[in-house]
Amino acid sequence: MKYPRTLLLLPLALTLGAAPVLCASEMTLSQCLELSQVRSLQEVQAALQESKAKGALGSAESQKWPRVSAVGQYSTSDDVTTQLPDDNQALLKAEQTLLPFLSPDWKRADQREAEYKASQTEHLASRQDVDLLVKQLYFSILRDRDAVDQVDRVTGDFQTLLNYLTPQFSVGRTPRFDVVKVKASLADLARSRALTLAQLSGEKSELAQLLGLKPQEDLQLKALSALPAFPASDVIGDLEGNPSLVALGQRAEAGRIGLESDGFARLPSLDATFRYGYTAPTWESLSRSWDVTVNLNLPLLDWGSISSQADQDRADYELAQNALETQRQQLSSQLLQVQATAKAYQEDQKRLEGLLPEAEQASHAAVKQYRLGAMGIVETTDAVNLWLTTSLNERNAYYSYLSSLSQLERLTGGKWMVKYE
Repeated sequence: MKYPRTLLLLPLALTLGAAPVLCASEMTLSQCLELSQVRSLQEVQAALQESKAKGALGSAESQKWPRVSAVGQYSTSDDVTTQLPDDNQALLKAEQTLLPFLSPDWKRADQREAEYKASQTEHLASRQDVDLLVKQLYFSILRDRDAVDQVDRVTGDFQTLLNYLTPQFSVGRTPRFDVVKVKASLADLARSRALTLAQLSGEKSELAQLLGLKPQEDLQLKALSALPAFPASDVIGDLEGNPSLVALGQRAEAGRIGLESDGFARLPSLDATFRYGYTAPTWESLSRSWDVTVNLNLPLLDWGSISSQADQDRADYELAQNALETQRQQLSSQLLQVQATAKAYQEDQKRLEGLLPEAEQASHAAVKQYRLGAMGIVETTDAVNLWLTTSLNERNAYYSYLSSLSQLERLTGGKWMVKYE
């Protein structure tokens, strides 16, 4: 038995609990993804669109079957002889199209079914879009958090250097430029830290909204422990599983069916009506009877109504085909670019990771050499800033690589999944 997706996810929401409880400890990426599937507004919007398409399908399907209704009619006049045999009725009436497979209503039902399938695929695409956004925000938050920590470490080295320079400057042993240079570097670090924290606050707020949490809550995320390997090209596959492309193809198919149904509107229709119950000229003389009526309708002149509708449906079909091809070309180029970008970030991260210990050692050595008078202040601050730049670049390459992998997941429709944790 199939249940609505929202009902399947309801126990998950109840298990996760209220928002304040979630923020009591560090949240993992998996928890964020699970929570976004039941609380994000994008997920709710996509579910409503799917429900609307399902209702339209049900309405179209109902047109295939006999329409049964109860009819009651009371009529009287001052001259009973003028009343017709069925002026008074109490009966059941059933109406059915006898040529259902040639009826536009049946083809419209097929079109609504194709549109419903497209809405289901679009729902899946929306869910994958939310997953991609959650992952990218998660990685950005960790990147900025690491950047703040590294800035704090470098600030500590500069502050140690300033604490050494201040008494030396007071007795005239250190040039004024050296003190100003260190203070300017500390000011740059403070500005960079403040801007990074502001950006971090905005990213946390956006992620909290996706998860259905309160923006003012302090969202704590668990750091990642390993860097996933880059998958082989045959593992990544192609774009055939991309739900955005599949949905556009289903929309095009729905347009084709709609265009086909316009041709049936020109064919004759054969309808039947069956009535069973009581009829009579007067209410007092009702008697039981039944009758069957078959009606043949041949359209002769519609003043261009059918042709105009066909022109509109043909344009919609061609637009859908063009949108499908345009999207396929764009995603194909994007897939190649993201693959190349991911490899570039992976290689850059490996290079910087190997260089980082040397940059840190050079920074600490420069500070020591300056205190011994073996190095100038410009070279010293350059060495410390080089350590900071190398560290920030390594963290940026690390999380940019992860973000590129998440884009590859989305482009291929989730044919393969990356283990980030």
